[in-house]
Amino acid sequence: MSEAIEPRESRTVEEMIRKGRLVRVSTDAQLAAVHIERARGRLRSAQRAFDAHDYTECASPLWDAARLSCAAILQAEGLRAHGEGHHATTLDAVTEQFGHLLGKWLRTARRLRSERREDQYPTRALLPEPSAQDTKEDIESVTALVNAVHELLPHLPRYH
Repeated sequence: MSEAIEPRESRTVEEMIRKGRLVRVSTDAQLAAVHIERARGRLRSAQRAFDAHDYTECASPLWDAARLSCAAILQAEGLRAHGEGHHATTLDAVTEQFGHLLGKWLRTARRLRSERREDQYPTRALLPEPSAQDTKEDIESVTALVNAVHELLPHLPRYH
């Protein structure tokens, strides 16, 4: 990629800015890179849990890795989620702008967010244990997301 990647224009993102759910900040490539490194650290945590056959413990670090990758995109654009629900805002804003490039991995992230929430705030007594195969696929999907975002970051323009 040698040229800027143009995000899809989105009235939803504009509305998030207008309502203060997204705020404009200075673009910061170094901070975006820190987010990616933190995401890679969370992937390592998920892999350790997977290797220990503790598949339930993989959802939270995988969600964190996906969320940090999305935060890296916003930071590179000069945006940051703000206020209550900022994790959801981060994912929603990136999906709106880059779903055409990252959609299948973002769908995994959205499901992981929901699973992590259910794990932390259960609505039923017994939650199903994720399978090894499903967890392996989630690790692969989030790893692909982190790698794709890492490649995308240098080519992102400042959000208009």
